[in-house]
Amino acid sequence: MSGASGGGRPGGGGVTGSSLDLRGLVSRGAVGPLGLHLAESLGRLSGEARPEVLAAAALAARSVEESHVCLDLAGPRRPAGAPEPEAWAEALRSSPLVSDGSGPAPLVLDAAGRRLYLRRYWELERRLAQSLLERARAPESAPRSAEVDDAALRRVLGETPDPHQLAALRNALSRRLCVIAGGPGTGKTTVAGRLLRLLFERAREAGEPPPRVDLLAPTGRAAVRLEQALRPADGRIPEGPSPLGELRASTIHRRLGLRPGLASPRYDRDRPLAADTVIVDEASMVDLSLMLKLLEAVRPDARLVVLGDPDQLASVQAGAVLADLCGRGLDSERRSGPLAESLVELRHGYRSAEHRGIAELAEAIRDGRADEALAQLNDASVEEVSLQPSAGTDEGLRALRNRALEGYGPCLDAEGPAGRLNGLDAFRVLCARRSGPGSVEALHRAIEKALVESGRVAAGATAYPGLPVGVLRNDAELGLYNGDLGVLDRAPDGGGLQAFFRLGGGASESGFALASLPEHELRWTATVHKSQGAEYDAVAVSLPDEPESPLLTRELLYTAVTRARREVRVHATAEALRAAIGRPTRRDSGLRDRLWG
Repeated sequence: MSGASGGGRPGGGGVTGSSLDLRGLVSRGAVGPLGLHLAESLGRLSGEARPEVLAAAALAARSVEESHVCLDLAGPRRPAGAPEPEAWAEALRSSPLVSDGSGPAPLVLDAAGRRLYLRRYWELERRLAQSLLERARAPESAPRSAEVDDAALRRVLGETPDPHQLAALRNALSRRLCVIAGGPGTGKTTVAGRLLRLLFERAREAGEPPPRVDLLAPTGRAAVRLEQALRPADGRIPEGPSPLGELRASTIHRRLGLRPGLASPRYDRDRPLAADTVIVDEASMVDLSLMLKLLEAVRPDARLVVLGDPDQLASVQAGAVLADLCGRGLDSERRSGPLAESLVELRHGYRSAEHRGIAELAEAIRDGRADEALAQLNDASVEEVSLQPSAGTDEGLRALRNRALEGYGPCLDAEGPAGRLNGLDAFRVLCARRSGPGSVEALHRAIEKALVESGRVAAGATAYPGLPVGVLRNDAELGLYNGDLGVLDRAPDGGGLQAFFRLGGGASESGFALASLPEHELRWTATVHKSQGAEYDAVAVSLPDEPESPLLTRELLYTAVTRARREVRVHATAEALRAAIGRPTRRDSGLRDRLWG
């Protein structure tokens, strides 16, 4: 292994003023066991002994564990005792463990000397940026778009279309890459539906086979919603049965053939998908590695349409790909170049005026306007949003239990799996954390106790009809994936309990014996992360009381609020709300700079 700047003295003296120590970093919680093991192993193999270099290796590993792509040497996670960024970068350049990406070293320091990567993540980021830019720079597909005129666009969007939706539809028709970003109700799937309508109409008019389309989403729940959202467009295609009615959405994992233990997916750059058009929804949930696999599996001449809300929570894995793709945080003058031509942001919300309060609350949270958000939550005239006492208090817990008894009624009282699955859309309790006061575990126990006391559930029962079941681990053989949400009910033959799911966006229900399920949980509650890709008529959101909790972020609160169609009840203190709204998430990455320059 050779350093980026040549030799150097791996075992020589450290940077003056540096007081980094691996064991000290572990004791302070700045580095975990995996990072410690990596750094010590690399040190033994290379002879590198300088503490600032080994600490950087361990911190780069910890960065990935915390969903960052790299370690920003000058960023806020720079530990106490670290060298100044310039001196730290110079020490790293002289190490055999570090290269500029051209050599085989296990760590890569970028050209600016600012970001340190584990080699795998540097390569993932480089390849993803290259793939996105190649697709954005591709010539417009004029022969395929057939110069669609204004009349055709207005016919599907209306005589006075939203100008941003019009621009998005033009882009989607003519470009190899189209990114349509926007909040809930802005019309992202409306544009996708109109795109499909035009594609199928043109194929029929030309006497050609219908286009091959893949509808994809990160989770099964999101795939169901995508398929449901596109169905209204099907009814507007005239003259007999439409191929759109045969389209089924799938998870990205399922469609690419990604399975644990397999070195590569079924579809990749050498074996691309057959689809002419690929539409992927809820792209904020797609991490760096999965987005690259998807990009490489789409034919170079195919159309890729990416839909998502860049202000939502990013993936739990490394990266904030959609936010970087949309140039979040950049001044408008920097948002130029090939990618700018592929990006359209939808700004106007079309949710009904009756429920406009939810959209206005979400906008205030998104923009960091804490005073306005609190005023809306405390405004008794805005019935669909309200601030409730923390679920960690007796008063707040009592209010949440009572609302849950009402909200979960459709799921408990429905007849048969189809009705119970429909009932899942009525209400959901969303939590920031899994354990502690006001958490997933605590509130599930409280709701179950209330159900027993009300006579809805037998005392001591841990599994019963109507109880939601959430999948935690992928099982490609069963077609179940992390994030899929189902419900327990009696088997059709009157036997024992089964778990029922709607798979791949399908309208029918599939039942599974509980013993056959991959890792799962039976809960009336869910984390906000697990709720992504879903929508409910009403949500109750529980936040930690401690303003300093790192779980309290702007993106978490925004994501929770935007899961609701009709009602949001936020159980939190005013201090916790202010802390969340004032704490935007930072994901260290070089992707935005690679894409936007």
